Amino acid sequence: MASHVAQFYFDQALIDEVEKIAPYAENTQSHAKNAGDFIMRQGSEGEGDPVFHYVLLGDSAEDELPMVIGVLSQEESLPEGS
Repeated sequence: MASHVAQFYFDQALIDEVEKIAPYAENTQSHAKNAGDFIMRQGSEGEGDPVFHYVLLGDSAEDELPMVIGVLSQEESLPEGS
């Protein structure tokens, strides 16, 4: 049986904005920026785009940022009209 591990990425500007908001502002754990993430750079090669696209509903991420995330396998396709 084959397996696959995926990583999801958000725009670095959005990450930086969210990190200023509680409770994320209290997080002291370090993490790699997108530009320094080797796996993200690999995902950016070719036709793929590993970064989620989003629309803010308010003026900033503090105004809520609801998301719906769907993942399709290569055997699946989007329903017509999506």
